[in-house]
Amino acid sequence: MPEFAGGISSVTPLNKRDQKAIQKQYQKQPEYLKVPEVSTARIQPSVTKMPPQPSKKQNQQQKKEGAKDLKRRGRKRERDDVYFEQGYAKIAGIQAKLKTAKADGMKVEDRQRLRNQISAQKSRLKKKEENMFLNKKVREKDQLFTDLVASTLKHIDPS
Repeated sequence: MPEFAGGISSVTPLNKRDQKAIQKQYQKQPEYLKVPEVSTARIQPSVTKMPPQPSKKQNQQQKKEGAKDLKRRGRKRERDDVYFEQGYAKIAGIQAKLKTAKADGMKVEDRQRLRNQISAQKSRLKKKEENMFLNKKVREKDQLFTDLVASTLKHIDPS
């Protein structure tokens, strides 16, 4: 018989004393960590119950109760028209500053930074407009598809 990597050619069963010692050791652990018992006749999977987890609704409720005084992370959501109004106002303010920048003796690097700020703000506004446009198109297509499915189901023979 070929030898395995550990040098053991056959597996010897545990005696009853060793089996009881192992059972006592595992009885101290929680139910979901216990190793299923091995039967010599047939191996059957054992199903152990995990400790009960709170539902999604309970989690949300706990978060609301526990985090009332905590601030929401990230940028605060604002209406799109307000966002565009503020963006265009910021661009106009920077452009006004840039018109008089050379006469005011502003450095070339600072003027370049102002031009870069204008470009970045325009890019953000353009990206937001594109995103809004694409979302609107997707909603329209979803509505058309929903209408198509509804009309198809309406005309199909129910039998």
